Amino acid sequence: EAARALSIEVGIRGKVSGPHRGFERLALGPDLRERAILDEIKRSVRHSKVFDLGGLLSLKELGALIERSRGLLCADSVPMHIAAALRTPTVALFGPSSDLIWAPWDNSNATVVGLDLSCRPCGLDGCGGGKKSDCLESLPVETVMRAVRSMLLAS
Repeated sequence: EAARALSIEVGIRGKVSGPHRGFERLALGPDLRERAILDEIKRSVRHSKVFDLGGLLSLKELGALIERSRGLLCADSVPMHIAAALRTPTVALFGPSSDLIWAPWDNSNATVVGLDLSCRPCGLDGCGGGKKSDCLESLPVETVMRAVRSMLLAS
């Protein structure tokens, strides 16, 4: 839902070159087990050109892309930590993991978005034995959008 809203309002933008021009939409994704999520994102932004780089980049290539990006929207993950090290503006979504322990370190350009729920952080790979975490699925789209808008305006 957030991907669709971002596409409509500002686009899921990954800047590869050029200062604030020539933006293309970009989807970076995890391993092959999560292809369905990437496919869903691509379908939700079908009016836009999307480059799906899921599973195609080396760690070094991912770092180079993040370094040249205007900003990064991601869950608590390796790309988030790379962005923190490079001080790339970041909106980091937290669910089952603890943002008190794993938030982007030493990156004043990072914003953490997460819900204050009694069950989090739980450290589980999804609720009730599933692969979906309610604490991530129920993040208000407007909260994520507000953080992304702020990040893009500042960068």
